[in-house]
Amino acid sequence: MTIFTKICGLKDSESALVAEECGAAYVGFIFFQKSPRYVLPKKANEIAKELSRSVIKVAVMVNPTDEYIGEILKDFTPDYIQLHGNETIDRVEDIKINFGIPVIKAFSVSNREEVISSLKYIDVANIFLFDAKPPKDSNLPGGNGVSFNWNILKGIDFEIPVFLSGGIDINNVSEAVSKTGIKMVDVSSGVESSAGVKDIIKIRQLLTEIEKIEA
Repeated sequence: MTIFTKICGLKDSESALVAEECGAAYVGFIFFQKSPRYVLPKKANEIAKELSRSVIKVAVMVNPTDEYIGEILKDFTPDYIQLHGNETIDRVEDIKINFGIPVIKAFSVSNREEVISSLKYIDVANIFLFDAKPPKDSNLPGGNGVSFNWNILKGIDFEIPVFLSGGIDINNVSEAVSKTGIKMVDVSSGVESSAGVKDIIKIRQLLTEIEKIEA
């Protein structure tokens, strides 16, 4: 079993290089200014240039306007745009058409009905990402370090690749993969020493644990 890992919210080269070295297939850069993981597009570009082309670079945005996406793309060229807001089906399709970049559509879910509802996006999204709903006191749509009931994803044919996100770390990644059968995991706060500060030891530990699952 091959597990594809995305280390998200990177802000420095060292963390990104360790993520690549240890087997992360994807890296994510947050272009949402309220997030402690926000990074300037020029900085993200500098970091991305140090990685091999085989590492998939993701630009994470929340309800972005075309103007905002255009500003990001002046300095940073992602392989995917991740939409982590409440973008409609039409909006996701517009972004794909206008910018010619594949889209990861994120959904915050807490029950099976919400997961089923996401299937309406299958024709416009290239990859799904399921995250926990943010705590009431949080103004961040993701990266809150909370998980959801993974059982609500069981037995659903998504037809497209799916990332599992939300509170995943070294202690529960094996259970998350086992319960859901999903082979793509997205981790941000689970490899941090504090909000927005990546911990290279935790990155190494997580990816080593994922290697054990693969074995």
